[in-house]
Amino acid sequence: VIMVAGDVVGTLRPREIVARVWPFEAINLAYREYRAFAERVLRQDGRKALSSVGLKKVLREDRRLWWKAVRPDPLLPKALLPNPYEGFSAWKIRRKLLQKLGKSGKYGLADIRS
Repeated sequence: VIMVAGDVVGTLRPREIVARVWPFEAINLAYREYRAFAERVLRQDGRKALSSVGLKKVLREDRRLWWKAVRPDPLLPKALLPNPYEGFSAWKIRRKLLQKLGKSGKYGLADIRS
């Protein structure tokens, strides 16, 4: 963690500086891609139970898409985030997805790891 204290010099506001420094367009796109995946899985899970193989695939894809979005995200305080910022809604649906998968109770760790 690196913390920097300072004052803004020039005409740009802190949010404008942040928007220029980090690729928030790409970050938001990756969060939207994750959200679409999670919504699709939540819809499918309601219709049909996942097998242990299916659950493994879902968890693998969840991790891949989540890290694709989070790795370039500087995870800044709300006051500095650009508008729009898709990270919060993606995190909310990810929690919902993982809670639903965790509460299914049908699979033990041995089933997932195999």
